[in-house]
Amino acid sequence: MNDRTEINFLKDIQKNYEETEDDDGLAVVLANDINILSLTHKTGDLDMWRLYGDNAKGVCMIFHRNSQTDKELKKIQYIEPGKLQAIEIVKEFLQDLKVGGINFLFHPILEFCHYFKHKDYENEDEYRLIVMSGKPDGWFINRDNGLITPYVEMKLTDIDPQNTDNYFPYALKAIRLGPAFRDADINAVQILQMCSDAGFLNVDVWHSEIKSYR
Repeated sequence: MNDRTEINFLKDIQKNYEETEDDDGLAVVLANDINILSLTHKTGDLDMWRLYGDNAKGVCMIFHRNSQTDKELKKIQYIEPGKLQAIEIVKEFLQDLKVGGINFLFHPILEFCHYFKHKDYENEDEYRLIVMSGKPDGWFINRDNGLITPYVEMKLTDIDPQNTDNYFPYALKAIRLGPAFRDADINAVQILQMCSDAGFLNVDVWHSEIKSYR
């Protein structure tokens, strides 16, 4: 993730005690098992292109979701901590336990904290797919924050995947070229050929409708 503090968004309502240095190290190790893919419906939004599409020079991969009720993909819940009564109630509960000398941890909040973000980010209309894996396929240096980061790979298909083991659960349907994509006309043909060579025969490739960005 490009924001290292994001996972701490609900930290003050997860537990009522401070970690030791050993606990901090363990938290980092455990976080390596959590792999996050972010998606959005806003495929034509210029801000999304600029922030997450290599300043509009990249591509947008569009997937077909097989079911609106599947459990893999969850919509981010955007909240404003100071204005949500439930959060204040949890804080008071943890503080009361702390006064009584009781250390307490909400495991469900820890488990689902990646599905919550501050209300300031609601314009992204983000959905997340979280894949748990104890063995990454490789490591890279995150260019946004310099952290050495593990990643996992999932196989893509342009038809509804029947075997979900190691397959991305949604089918690749289209690739949209960014507003500032170089040599877009030629590369659209090249991308189609690349998809065909890889066995993706039902993928559409088209240009972004945004014409004002240079």
